[in-house]
Amino acid sequence: LGDLYQSFVRDYPVVSIE
Repeated sequence: LGDLYQSFVRDYPVVSIE
């Protein structure tokens, strides 16, 4: 759960706040 998360946050930077 690292590359997948980064890829997701890349499209949804808002999730980076969590």
